Amino acid sequence: MRIYKGESCDIECIVSDPDGDELSYQWSADVAPGSLSSSDVGSISGEGSSVTWTAPTRRSTVIVSVLVSDGKGGTDTEDIVIDVVAGRCSL
Repeated sequence: MRIYKGESCDIECIVSDPDGDELSYQWSADVAPGSLSSSDVGSISGEGSSVTWTAPTRRSTVIVSVLVSDGKGGTDTEDIVIDVVAGRCSL
């Protein structure tokens, strides 16, 4: 996935629990290994299964992760690798 510097995108985690347990979501972002960027990973706003991630203002590769838990020991994680690219140029 690619996004321009400073832009936002909505991210949704679609998951179900086989026992019907209520699920909690913990979102995080980190710089991808080998990325030449600083530690700026942008920002995540919102909570639950759907959040908005705003890209940093510098080019980088960021991993946005979600940890889903059913509160009874069942967990799952998913990662999205996002390339933050230079913005559009208008002359």
